[in-house]
Formats: sequence, C-alpha cells, structure tokens
Amino acid sequence: MEELAWKVGDSQFLFFLENPEPIVPPVIKKVTGNPPRLSSLRLDLQEGYPCFCFHPSEISMVKWHVIDPSSDIMYILFSDYFTKGDNTLVITDADLENIRIRIGYEGDLESLKKLVFESYANVIEVVDMMTGVSKSYPLE
Repeated sequence: MEELAWKVGDSQFLFFLENPEPIVPPVIKKVTGNPPRLSSLRLDLQEGYPCFCFHPSEISMVKWHVIDPSSDIMYILFSDYFTKGDNTLVITDADLENIRIRIGYEGDLESLKKLVFESYANVIEVVDMMTGVSKSYPLE
C-alpha cells in the first residue's frame, strides 16, 4: 500500500480552523516586544489545593512570582513550559514545602497558604521560548 503525501485532515486550512488564535512569528515578537498572550487567568481551589488556571496563546514558559509586601522582595516560586490552550497548575503540599524553604518561612503549611495567596502579590509572567520577550500579569 502506498503512503499518502498529503491528507485533508493534516491540512493547514483545518489546523487554523481548529486553532483560531494566530501564532506570531518570533521575528515580529522580537521587534514589537509582544510575547505570547495569556487569558482566562484565575486562582481556584481544587480538592483543597490552590490552583492557577490559564490559557497561553502558544507554547511558552510560565513563571509564578510573589512579592512580599513588607520588603518588596520578589520570589520566583515556579517556572515551567506550558502548551497552548487551557492549563491548570495545582500547588500541592510538596510544592508548598519547597515554597516554605525558598522564602524562609517557619510556620505551618496552612498559614503559608494564607500568606502567599492572601498577603503576597501574585504575578504570572509569560515568556516566549524563542525570543525571551515576556509580559507579567498581576493576579487580583
């Protein structure tokens, strides 16, 4: 049996119908300074754990920063790559333990959750993988 060189299901036309958000070429991002977009950003609870829900316009690095209001020190608590579309980042007890070490907190995990999500300013930064262009989104 011969292999097909092209299939209707793999056409660019269908790809763009299924993925209506345009992907901006890296050279244009670099010149304009426009990184991938982030939409639907919210903080929810999932089975008692805080979770960030967000929708990047394309594959990008997403960083979570918090700012201590008493000292204005910014901590990067998480950094990883996420795909285009709906994503969820759940903050587990193991993650909270790492956060406790990173910021030098000495209380229990429940009070740490309240501190980080109620007292600290939370900022999500989206970084384009190819150009390094980034944009920050404060979480209110």
